[in-house]
Formats: sequence, C-alpha cells, structure tokens
Amino acid sequence: MEQDNKPDAVTAVRRRFKPTSVERCAAPLISKAMGKRPALGWQLKRDWHQIVGESLSRCCYPSRLRGTQANPSETLVLLVLPAWAAEIQHHSEVILEKIAVYAGYRAIQRLHLQHTHTIPNPLKKHAELIPPPAAELPAPIAAQVGDIEHEALKSRLLSLARYVYAPPPQPNKPNNKNRP
Repeated sequence: MEQDNKPDAVTAVRRRFKPTSVERCAAPLISKAMGKRPALGWQLKRDWHQIVGESLSRCCYPSRLRGTQANPSETLVLLVLPAWAAEIQHHSEVILEKIAVYAGYRAIQRLHLQHTHTIPNPLKKHAELIPPPAAELPAPIAAQVGDIEHEALKSRLLSLARYVYAPPPQPNKPNNKNRP
C-alpha cells in the first residue's frame, strides 16, 4: 500500500495563517471607514501625547484632516484653547516637524487652529471617572494587595478587586403599582 504524503485540508489551512496584531487587522477597516482619509488621522489622535509632548498636548488636540482630492491630508485641524492659540501658532513649525518625524514623511503641510473651550484628554483613566463600588474584599486578596509597595499599583488593584467582588447590579423593574 502506498501512503499519500499530501497534507489534509485542515493542516493546509492552519499553515496559511500567521498571528497578527489587532492594530494591523483593524487598520484597513478604520481606513475604509474614514473614506479617502489615510489612517494618519486616527494615529495622530491615538499618539498625540507622545508626538508633541505633555505640555502641548494639554492645550491642543487633533480634530480632523482636511485637504484637496490630490492630497487628502494636507491640513490638520487642531482644537486649541483660546489662551494658547498664539503659542501654538508660534510652535506650528515645530509641531509639523514632530508629525513628520512620527509619520516618516512630511504628511501635514499646514495647521488650522480651531478655538474650543475643552480639550479631549485621552490619557484620562475611565476608572477615575466611575468610583469603585464599596465591596468587601476577601481577606487573602486584601492581604496580598496590602503587601504591594507601589501605591498607584496598589490602589488600581484594590479598585479592580472591588469591581470584581461587587454584587451584581439589580435590574430596573417597572413600577406596576399605578397601572390599572
């Protein structure tokens, strides 16, 4: 009897796929959703704090890319606090150079400043916005977390444990007393 050395269909499919990052999988979808605009727009929003630094990221934030059909990312619209508009205008060439270094080429030609009174802060933690529930922690977990010396890590872990051990929320029940 002669044995077939051909791989079966399942093995052939498994060899074709290689693991990829979520960002790499999502980039084409996000680019398609943004239309003709390149993925640079959402990448600038995501990494703005690292691109321009902490001091500038507190007073300005990228809103959108604007441009012509030939160059869809010609202009970057920045949301700017009014008190900082002159300072941002003064630093516009530095910001453009930092974006060019980040993108690897001169992706943005000019900045357009749009005044606003609130700047989105992507670094703000959602856990700080919602207070953790007052749940009683089991003694072994409280003891293990209590031994951690790093205070910020300890507070985050305690907050997480309170969420995990909190009782489930009660579903809203309609008030049927007033119905005939």
